[in-house]
Amino acid sequence: RETIDLDGLSLPAPVQRRHAPADRPYLPFAVTGSSLTPDFLPIGGRRLVRQTSSTHGPDGYITVDPEIIERSQERLRDKLLTTVDEFTFYDEIPEPGADTLVIAYGVTGRAARVAVEDLRNNGLSVSLLLLKTLWPVPERLILEKADGVRRIVVVEMNMGQYVHEIQRITGNERVSFFGRMNGTLITPDEIKEAIRHE
Repeated sequence: RETIDLDGLSLPAPVQRRHAPADRPYLPFAVTGSSLTPDFLPIGGRRLVRQTSSTHGPDGYITVDPEIIERSQERLRDKLLTTVDEFTFYDEIPEPGADTLVIAYGVTGRAARVAVEDLRNNGLSVSLLLLKTLWPVPERLILEKADGVRRIVVVEMNMGQYVHEIQRITGNERVSFFGRMNGTLITPDEIKEAIRHE
């Protein structure tokens, strides 16, 4: 458990979206030029705003046309992949020249932080990367943080799904996994033992 001072938080500035032109029909999912993001039309104004989570065309109406669906999916994929570095969130405890990098996320990240800080206080050279953005996988960040370490220990409350992404990006030979999925939280002591184990 921990406390947080809400008054001490700094809020991000509002994002100023480009509004749709008023002189032509509004297409909620249409893009213009090289933009991958449709123009914005605030809900509640005089113009109709249509939204659906089903496959749809630029006009917002449901469609089963494979070409329209494919173009829409490709746009969404490109929109995410070309900006993943801009919305990748993470915390870290870096250690220059560290032998080991621990990668964790979610609730396990708190236990990993305690474990890494304790090991460092006892002379072990360990860095920690706490991922807050999992998908799309922040490959450039992971490669940057893994550069130069001898091994990577991935800790997750899972059956090992994310460790496969780390192995794919960094190479299998230096990645090890510690995790479980039985409803019992992983403790800092268990993470320390996994890090010490060769």
